[in-house]
Amino acid sequence: MTVALLVTVMIGGSFLAATRTGGTMSAQLDVQYQLRRTADIIAAELRRAGYDSQATFSTNRFTKRTAPATDIFSHKSETCVLFAYDNTMTTTANDNFFGFRLNNNTIQMLLEQTNLDTSSSSTCDSHPAWMPLTDPRTLRITTFTVTLGYQCVPLGPQSATQTAPEQTTPCTGISRREIRTAYIVLTGQSVRQSDLPSMTVRTSVRLPNDRIL
Repeated sequence: MTVALLVTVMIGGSFLAATRTGGTMSAQLDVQYQLRRTADIIAAELRRAGYDSQATFSTNRFTKRTAPATDIFSHKSETCVLFAYDNTMTTTANDNFFGFRLNNNTIQMLLEQTNLDTSSSSTCDSHPAWMPLTDPRTLRITTFTVTLGYQCVPLGPQSATQTAPEQTTPCTGISRREIRTAYIVLTGQSVRQSDLPSMTVRTSVRLPNDRIL
């Protein structure tokens, strides 16, 4: 009787341990999936930044850096990114502004807006069109940054194939092609199993729409 009881207890303990391990792995995989999915959504949208169906070699309505700006900007210690692109493929450029930010441990996206200034961080502070992209009931975002890197390549016959050292500030001067790369970092942890360690996802996206100076 004592031996049978001991075996039963051992089997029960092994079952509980396996259940806890399975639950832990499931929670970690869920966090990893949500972080990767969010990073992919952000990267896909940022890849559109600066697209202009009416652009010429020297003019683009969506790479303007003077107020009211339309170019991509990263604000609030790189926790909020604002950008614009021609999603309507029309001659107007008033309703094509978007963004992502970290707010209350949640990634939020700015739904399509009209007549913003991407160089102003005020939109990052308060705007009624910010909507949650991640679910705060299951995922707690602790870090979100979008860092922009710039390469300044002289215009010329070889401009399309040239590269230059990357810098943290936009290009200046004239006769330059500005190549931009966005570096995205997301860190989060499970809300339901808060004792689990946080996980980080990193990705980068080369913006196809270069700025011509």
